[in-house]
Amino acid sequence: MNTGLAPMGFGHGLRWPPMSTSAEHQQTLAILGMALFSIGVVAAIADVLPLVTSWTPLPVAFYLLALLAPLGIALMLGSLWQGARKRSRQTRLTASSRTTDQA
Repeated sequence: MNTGLAPMGFGHGLRWPPMSTSAEHQQTLAILGMALFSIGVVAAIADVLPLVTSWTPLPVAFYLLALLAPLGIALMLGSLWQGARKRSRQTRLTASSRTTDQA
């Protein structure tokens, strides 16, 4: 009986059998993109706050950190696009092999 979880002693929540390296790479890129986007959004909000309050302007580093938001979006979309292309390619190969097997 395969429950999809790792056997005891390997930690909780791990997938069993393990994902392929390309799927792990895609997931890592998506998580990294989300982290960069989150940091960029927080920095952008921190950059706007002095404009609407009477605070002193923040250092230039916060403006540079705000540029991480579009970079994170690009990284997430790129990893999703890469995964979609891979699934599409696998679907086409599976469909073509079924067609040749039936002929």
